[in-house]
Order: sequence, then structure tokens, then C-alpha cells
Amino acid sequence: MNSNLAAFLRVIREGESSQDDDIAYRMKYGGGLVDDLSEHPNTVVSAGGLSSTAAGAYQFLFRTWRELRLPDFSPKSQDEGAVMLIKRRGAYEDVINGNFEQAIYKVNKEWASMP
Repeated sequence: MNSNLAAFLRVIREGESSQDDDIAYRMKYGGGLVDDLSEHPNTVVSAGGLSSTAAGAYQFLFRTWRELRLPDFSPKSQDEGAVMLIKRRGAYEDVINGNFEQAIYKVNKEWASMP
């Protein structure tokens, strides 16, 4: 994996879940953990006055995850899904080329943690 892409994925994980890979890929919105990574948990969690199905290292909403059509909710699939979303937002080339400010601007509607 390109080093800029790997670094950008870590930045997203830091804002959305955790840098601890054992926890990040299993984290649900609100802080609980997913036990089974064979599929997105599609569990509605309420926290802080909001409800969400977000889960995983990149806090994928269930509807978004379903659109990506990945085989499971494994760390590999979650990373692939995040890259797919980066591409969908038109930020992939910016990330690869180290234009992080522009990339962040393009993906900030995908990930709430992005400024």
C-alpha cells in the first residue's frame, strides 16, 4: 500500500475509532464493540442524543457498507471500503500525491471527524 494512503487511513481511524487495530475494526458508534466481523452489525446505537448504525474503524453506516458490496466486515474489507469511499469523493489522487489538505476537504462529508 502506498505510504501516503496508509497514513491517511490512520488519520481517519484516529478520528473515527481508535489506533488500536484490535479495537478500531470492531468499534460501534457510541463505543461498544462488534463481536462478529463476518458482516456489518447493522445495530442502531443511541448516544449523545443521536442514533446511528456506524461501525468499524471508519464508522461505516450500514447503508453505505451495503452499497460497497464487500464480502465481510474484516479489517481488510474495511480498509478496502475506506479506499473506495476516498475514490468516490475524488480524493484518491490527492492522497497518493500527498495533497492532504485538499483530500481532507473532499472527504469531510464522508467522515464527521474531518475538519
